[in-house]
Amino acid sequence: MSDPDSNTAPRPDDGWSREIVTVAPAVVVPPSTPRFMQPCGVLHSDGAPCFHGATWRFDRRMTRTPGLPDGEMPTLPGRWLWGGVLFGHFGHFLVESAARLWALPGLEAPVEGVVFIPKRPRHQGGLAGFQQAFLSLMQPGLRAEVVSGAPMRVEELVVPGQGFGLGGISAATPEMKAAFRDHFATGIAPEGPERLYVSRSKLGRLESGLIGEEALEARLAEEGYEVFHPQDHDIPTQIARYKAAWKIVMADGSAGHLFAYVGRSDQDVAYILRRDFWTEGPITQIEGFTGRAPLVLNRLSAIWQPKDEGDRQFHGVTLGVLDLPALGRDLKAAGFVSGSVSWTAVPDSDIAAAVQAAGVVDSFAPMTPTPEATGT
Repeated sequence: MSDPDSNTAPRPDDGWSREIVTVAPAVVVPPSTPRFMQPCGVLHSDGAPCFHGATWRFDRRMTRTPGLPDGEMPTLPGRWLWGGVLFGHFGHFLVESAARLWALPGLEAPVEGVVFIPKRPRHQGGLAGFQQAFLSLMQPGLRAEVVSGAPMRVEELVVPGQGFGLGGISAATPEMKAAFRDHFATGIAPEGPERLYVSRSKLGRLESGLIGEEALEARLAEEGYEVFHPQDHDIPTQIARYKAAWKIVMADGSAGHLFAYVGRSDQDVAYILRRDFWTEGPITQIEGFTGRAPLVLNRLSAIWQPKDEGDRQFHGVTLGVLDLPALGRDLKAAGFVSGSVSWTAVPDSDIAAAVQAAGVVDSFAPMTPTPEATGT
């Protein structure tokens, strides 16, 4: 077994990301600051860090080694699985908080449940509904303990390596992919149409990030697609739809992460980008988990962004204008649409109205997308 240190990022092919260690007893330290990188995580009883329990994002370790707490602390009895950092954001939860569930099916002895620490120190209470629903689809009735506010001693903590996440580990370890393929949501039957468009248009303009999406929806509806808004449905319904569809068109977003867990290699997937940074999104996960890469469509005629905010990778506010004629040609060439529907450009007046409706018309400037984001 490898001995990871503070500079060893998880890899999908070998190393600590594929290993499991047991710490008994373990000291679990929640974060006390809201910073991106926080002192928190799993310690041995003598204060030595358990680096198998660290959470990495890209090439940075987000959980820094905390000091051993002074004084008495409550003890959580029994044997538990380390779940890592609990993210409230849907997509980050699916990618980063689920990254250690791969160990559950192969454990030699059962666990009481999963132990998390919150990303935000202000977190109080247990799991949100979608989080509990997701865990139950991996193991029915799976319990969760969120250690927040003060450290806690855990009688026995099983600590799997980080089998998935953002960065190089986004390809996922073989164990992670096998666990979800064989055990996640296996009891949910396909239900829904053969053609599905997974939309973001109801999220609000700044959350959606796409100008012209409503027009895209109308054209796809004429081609027989159901326009599906995943946030309006529970997790099982979303999964049933994703299992049923043979042709799926989706806007870049967190829904792609859930699809990846249940998708198959015989499904045709077109993935429409809405920004020209972090373009991989769930794409790597879809290919890794289903065995087939989606058709990535980079058809933005312009991007509107806030002025003077520096690197756009560190804020999520961009508005991409869809090049609908080019998008229609791409979808026809790939067999997603017949081409009988007219794919006219988004009128300038609609673009101006959309930017104004975002409430920041004086703060946005048009920006030409990079060549990689044009599909040419």
